[in-house]
Amino acid sequence: MTSRLHLRVCGLPFLLLICTALFTAAHASTLAPLLSVPFSERRADLEPDPAIVSGRLENGVRYLARRNAIPEGRISLRMVIAAGSLHEEEHERGVAHFVEHMAFRGSKLHPGEALPALLQREGFAFGPDNTAFTNYDHTIYHLEVPRNDEATLRRALEVFYEYANHLSFEPDHIEKERGVILSEKAVRDTAEARGHERSLQGLFPSSRVVQRAPIGTEEIIRTCTRETLVGFYDKWYRPERVGILAAGDMDPKVLERLIRDIFAPMTARAPAPAIPPDILPTATGQPTTLVVRDSGSVGSVMVFLRPLRLPNTIEDNARRVETMQRNVAFAAFQRRLARMSQENAEALVSPAVQLYDVVTGWQAAWFSASGRLDGWEKLARRMEQEHRRAMLFGFTPDEIEPIRKHFLESLDAGIRTQETEDSRSSVSRLVSSLLYGFPVITPQAMQAELGEALIALTPEDCHRIFRETWGEEPLHIRLFANESLKITDADLSRALKESQAVAVSPHEASTAVEFAYQTFGRATERVNHRHLEDLDVHLARFANGVRLNFKHTEFEKDTVAICVRIAGGGRLSLKKKQAGLDWFAAWSFVSGGLGKHSPTELNDILSGRTLSGGFYSGTDSFMLTARCARRDLQLMMKVLAAHVIDPGYREQALPVAKSTFGSMITDLVASPSGVIRVSMDQILFGNDPRFAMPVQDNFSPETLSDMRKWLTPHLQKGPVEIAVVGDARWDDVSGIVSRTFGALAPRSEKFPKHKVPDFAKSTGRPYLFQSHPSVKQAAILIAYPMPDCQSLSDTRRAHMLAAAIEERVRRTLREELGSAYVFDASFMEDDALSGLNRMIIHAEVNPERIDQAVDRLRSEVRNLATSGFTEDEFLRARNPVVRAYRDEMNTNDYWLFTVLSQAQTNPKKLAAVKTRLPELEGITRFELNQMVGRYLHADRAFEFVSLPAKPAP
Repeated sequence: MTSRLHLRVCGLPFLLLICTALFTAAHASTLAPLLSVPFSERRADLEPDPAIVSGRLENGVRYLARRNAIPEGRISLRMVIAAGSLHEEEHERGVAHFVEHMAFRGSKLHPGEALPALLQREGFAFGPDNTAFTNYDHTIYHLEVPRNDEATLRRALEVFYEYANHLSFEPDHIEKERGVILSEKAVRDTAEARGHERSLQGLFPSSRVVQRAPIGTEEIIRTCTRETLVGFYDKWYRPERVGILAAGDMDPKVLERLIRDIFAPMTARAPAPAIPPDILPTATGQPTTLVVRDSGSVGSVMVFLRPLRLPNTIEDNARRVETMQRNVAFAAFQRRLARMSQENAEALVSPAVQLYDVVTGWQAAWFSASGRLDGWEKLARRMEQEHRRAMLFGFTPDEIEPIRKHFLESLDAGIRTQETEDSRSSVSRLVSSLLYGFPVITPQAMQAELGEALIALTPEDCHRIFRETWGEEPLHIRLFANESLKITDADLSRALKESQAVAVSPHEASTAVEFAYQTFGRATERVNHRHLEDLDVHLARFANGVRLNFKHTEFEKDTVAICVRIAGGGRLSLKKKQAGLDWFAAWSFVSGGLGKHSPTELNDILSGRTLSGGFYSGTDSFMLTARCARRDLQLMMKVLAAHVIDPGYREQALPVAKSTFGSMITDLVASPSGVIRVSMDQILFGNDPRFAMPVQDNFSPETLSDMRKWLTPHLQKGPVEIAVVGDARWDDVSGIVSRTFGALAPRSEKFPKHKVPDFAKSTGRPYLFQSHPSVKQAAILIAYPMPDCQSLSDTRRAHMLAAAIEERVRRTLREELGSAYVFDASFMEDDALSGLNRMIIHAEVNPERIDQAVDRLRSEVRNLATSGFTEDEFLRARNPVVRAYRDEMNTNDYWLFTVLSQAQTNPKKLAAVKTRLPELEGITRFELNQMVGRYLHADRAFEFVSLPAKPAP
């Protein structure tokens, strides 16, 4: 397993959704999905994108469609039902979500498994391509259509029609689905979710919003009748509450015709229901300061928030400019806090500032940060004082300017990249437009609307809107912490009051710094260059030994992806006493900055550009990865080269590593299988300590020193192979690499050999683990060693086998037993550990049903060994896999990581491209059945089971 951390080099993670945020901050102001007229008319004085085809059938069904070229030959379809949990009566709490689940349990035209089976044979994968979600005010069904011919599109729309009009609600299927939904409820019952619920209770006490969480109540999930489900379905799944959205490689007029053909006959099955009078909160609770304890929490998180009632009026330019000003002000505050965190993360970690939609009609200004449990008071004081400093004195010009540049760059990038917007993103914007009435506009219109206002923006504008947003009245303040923190609400109030007595001064402006790494030595010439015309791939080697692999693509316009692979290091190069350094390096390497630039300085230098990068410690290598706009390629390559020759190794990276460790532990604590994954590979590989995950925070300056000693020889001399993929020219890329990595000191071309572990011998007994008492599910993982499954043909078949096993697990644990919401099967392979390939079967179930689940999984594997897969099972597994692999080949990530990252040191990667699809399409059921008999033997299997620990008295 590769340890992984992705960090924004530019230090602006809060700008990920800038372009859309400029126009959607007020979208929740419309109440349409909660009124008798379910879909809103246009809510802004802007003309929509002329490429969008829209309309309404006589029965009220609405539709919006847009041609979108990426991915080629694919269509993203959505069906929105303007009804969610807020439309439920007291005896229906959770029924909207239950009905959504029943859509996958069969219709009157396709009973039982017939409908999912039909889609799978067509190439729709259950889950990724065919799924649904229930929200407070709407339910949405997803279909990713694998082909764009009219027959397949018609079939997909007919499926939506069956979801909306012909669900069967068979009694035995209802009973089985109860267990699946209870399993989902247990999966979602995390410390974070419970904290969100407590926040809503404080903001809107006794409101329907608090009482109508979409997942529902356990009592109603267990007891609701078929009549209750059908009653809700007939009341709310009505033609005037149905919206069809589509984006993809299609003619929107053809889609429009098909929608009319299929949905025009739909009629209401029951009288129109009355909208609950209290469907939305009209006021908030009094601001309070509370300590919220949860046994599943790690560390402490403090939140300041203020709810905002949004006006239900048409949006004009003045409101859009005001929204933009607010976003810039919040981004400037976030950037200030991020700089502080980099300089002293002991007091304030992972700060976040945002406006988010709480419920329809309400937003909240939100300011949060994390800290150590014993540092809660320091965290409270720092947050209060920094918030007050911004309220009193606002922002300096040097804080606003980088944000302004980034916003302007984002507007420009929207125009440059619009041709390659993914259909999933495009259809999501259509969904928001239908629900909330804000038109989808072109990037050109967006730039014309806000460009001049951004240029004219002043720090005074940002200060004014920041103060208006947060107001003068007290805020809602929450401290989320573990139960072991023995403080009261009064203690927290006292700490904040004492902090308020401390005077604050204006923020000091920073001084501009130039990037120090402009030259890296004398550029070297290419001593070898080949152009593989059939793949349009360039392979080159420079005189200093650096290799470069390049492919021009236009999958993402104006985007370039980079991978710098330094071979010979990674996990296998660790000594026993160094175990865990690979994880620590992934968490701390980038956050240590550069020798000549602190992380804060580096962020300042790179601000205003769209640059992202990360450091990864692999099995037998280190990797620096990056993405950037074409115009920033030279700067990005300089930054990567500087990290190789002069990493910072600053002690201020330690708190970042500790914070990331804490987040990882939180995720593991909240996952039934997390406690297993901490130790599973180490057990499988003969207790090799190199494959253990850290289990406690032991990071210190000595750890940083150990990491430096481990990394330095590899960074200075290790073999370097660079892959570049994207919208760039070969001559430009090779010239830039020649002047950066090509100018470094000569690199070794010898690949050190490291000891690779062997599989342990199975004991035949399950390994038992205890998860945290707050976890509501048990987990089972079964690992089957496949040591001689190493050839390309074998591994391709093994991945197909995993898909077939997962389909069998889905049918067994979900459809038949109704006991699992989370399940999967995967083939784990690693080029550096080819003798340690393995099949993993995983499921999470109610602890009371763990024995039954384990027995059934064992039984199903035995049945496969004797009877094999049926032809139907095989086709339902194979067709979505082939379609997914075909789609993957049209992505930068596939060419970067799967093909080009080792294209010269492992030429088989290039040859594999040509045979990938033909071989996958030629795999037979007989071959998969052979693999089951060859590898999936009970006496070789490793079983891991986790159960929640019993709470302490």
